[in-house]
Amino acid sequence: MIRRIERQQNIMQEQGWQAFLVSLPENVRYLSGYTGDEAWLLMPQKGQATLITDFRYRQQAEAECPACQVRIYNRSQPTFYQLLAELTEGCANLAVEGEVMVFNQYQKLAQSLPHLQLIATQGVTERLRLVKDEEERQMIVQACQKTLVVWQQVRQWLRPGVTERQVARYIDDRIRDGDCRPAFPTIVAAGANGALPHHQPDGGKVLTQGEMVTMDFGCQYQGYCSDITRTVALGRPPRQLADIYRIVLEAQLAGVAAIRAGLCGREVDAVPRQYIEKAGYGREFGHGAGHGLGLQIHESPTLSPGGTEILPAHCFVTMEPGIYVPGLGGVRIEDSLEVMENGAHNLFGDDKELICL
Repeated sequence: MIRRIERQQNIMQEQGWQAFLVSLPENVRYLSGYTGDEAWLLMPQKGQATLITDFRYRQQAEAECPACQVRIYNRSQPTFYQLLAELTEGCANLAVEGEVMVFNQYQKLAQSLPHLQLIATQGVTERLRLVKDEEERQMIVQACQKTLVVWQQVRQWLRPGVTERQVARYIDDRIRDGDCRPAFPTIVAAGANGALPHHQPDGGKVLTQGEMVTMDFGCQYQGYCSDITRTVALGRPPRQLADIYRIVLEAQLAGVAAIRAGLCGREVDAVPRQYIEKAGYGREFGHGAGHGLGLQIHESPTLSPGGTEILPAHCFVTMEPGIYVPGLGGVRIEDSLEVMENGAHNLFGDDKELICL
């Protein structure tokens, strides 16, 4: 953690920021090691950072953040803003996470700390988080391995007659059995619901023979996330959906093969997108081909037509093209991958031929 804080402080010195208030929980965790709620990390240009939290989390903060000073605020004395005023005495400016902080809190800071110039930053710590160190890499690999175990269990259990919500509950229970928590709300979309990319499982929708079922889920292990999507058929699927599956799979494999360090997100996105467009389904693929992965399920870099970030080696991304036809259904296939200098390491393997249960 000390090394991460020093890297952040080097950026502060380059920018002339005398103090930096970190508020996004994932950024607080990345820099300090603190895993709880209700905390801010105040960083000076040099020296020890201060983790600010309330009494409920004092013992946890002191145990998890030996490299930081821990200070407690109260509703009366000292309030959060009084504590900030004390800790920033002598500073001329304070950088804040402009994309994270709500406007009301920004206004309260300005009113409570009139001696400080507030500087709204964008994506400062997130850029440090792009490249994963070996400890982070191992957490993501573990999350993916546990996800594969869940996927194998789901394949054996899934059958006609259960509801979308029962499938989602089964997946979530298996994730928790593996000492993880769901990385995001599990998606289960059967039949025509497959045309809804982020469909929420319906307790009244029963899986029936001949339908396709899309399942999108992930494990969060020690704070780090995995993400997988698989689409299967219950028996023999409609011919159009079987053809769509083949198109999506070929586009997905092409997208995976295109990934390498040094490309920007839109260059990678263009590969599966152009494949799907040539197959006549360009209008039915309306989201990005993938996204970054780490402490957040969606983080930089973005693989989309507007993705300008350069992919560095040892960042983690997903590749997840899909086709969604209203009234018919849809197909999405997704893997989690580590970006390498000359390609990508697929953490879920390449066995993705259509499964007919």
